[in-house]
Amino acid sequence: QLVNCPICTEIQDQAFEFCSSLKCFLSNQLTEIGLSAFFGCFSLSKLSTSRVEKISMRSFSSCHSLVDLHFCRLKEIPSCAFQRCQSLRQVCCEQLVRVEPDAFDGCEKEVL
Repeated sequence: QLVNCPICTEIQDQAFEFCSSLKCFLSNQLTEIGLSAFFGCFSLSKLSTSRVEKISMRSFSSCHSLVDLHFCRLKEIPSCAFQRCQSLRQVCCEQLVRVEPDAFDGCEKEVL
């Protein structure tokens, strides 16, 4: 399942929580991702992240299909943001200044 919201700037808390069929979320304007917004989206593998400035706790926890993400504007990765993202192998953040120690708990690979 593809969700395309070209003018969406923010995904609210728990907006897609446990949406197991969601594979792709596209938005050219997305800047903020709320608490547990994609928690348990096991099939999510593609996400527009180039303008994202803020992600919240558990935003992507248990997103088993995420592999690579690139954030141009993200400065902080909060607690459990990518917890149990088993396929995640790379998160690129050009402006990153802080990563919480448990941001990647349960990931099988070193990500950053």
